[in-house]
Amino acid sequence: DLRDKFDYEWDPDAGDQDPNNLDPQYEYVTEIPLDEEGNEIGYNPQFGYSNPIDKRTILNPPDSYVIDEKTRDDRLVPKDFPDGDLENASN
Repeated sequence: DLRDKFDYEWDPDAGDQDPNNLDPQYEYVTEIPLDEEGNEIGYNPQFGYSNPIDKRTILNPPDSYVIDEKTRDDRLVPKDFPDGDLENASN
């Protein structure tokens, strides 16, 4: 169903901010790195881009968005045990 969404998915009808708007607290790529032939670094003609870089690519902090305190969302990290599990206290 195209109307189904995850809790963390962008929903403009709910008033969510557009995730493509750049956050001023980060430093972003200003120039896409190219190789000596003028192709984007990491581009392979058979498989395409290995790691696409665009103006939304964050340079700082070097931590993953899952680790960084500014972007961390514990709802997205899988839990070892579900809430209310009896083994939670012993582990």
